[in-house]
Amino acid sequence: MTQHYALKTIENIASQGGEWATRFTSPEVLNNLCYTFRASAKPENLRATAGSCLVRLVRFSPSTIPVVLEKLTFKELVAGLARGTAREQQVNINLMNMALVGSSVITNMSKYLLALSEERSLVPSVVAMLEQVSLLIVYPVLECPMRECLIMQEN
Repeated sequence: MTQHYALKTIENIASQGGEWATRFTSPEVLNNLCYTFRASAKPENLRATAGSCLVRLVRFSPSTIPVVLEKLTFKELVAGLARGTAREQQVNINLMNMALVGSSVITNMSKYLLALSEERSLVPSVVAMLEQVSLLIVYPVLECPMRECLIMQEN
């Protein structure tokens, strides 16, 4: 219960951004959030809140994307699209989306993008998500490929 309240506090601060949010973008905090998000023994609401914290912190500080991708690989994010709750799937697709968008400004992202391009279960996982037609995740699923196309057009 205490851990959930702590995560909710981080989530609220991360939503606001600013100086206080930067205090939560340290590698130690991000690693703990990644661990909690991946821990199958933890309750679903705790994992989803940890994932939401990650998404908000990465959105606020895109330079933290490589730190998160060291702990949550694209392979794990794609696998998370095929399983888990809608909230967990939304976290996975949002993290992938932000990594793709950030790839144009963050150095050394090519190794992560190469791993994503080799992931064969990505398309079947996205199609399976679309078949579930959860309004919570449809927009990010469609936004991700559209952003990637825009990035490719710019280059």
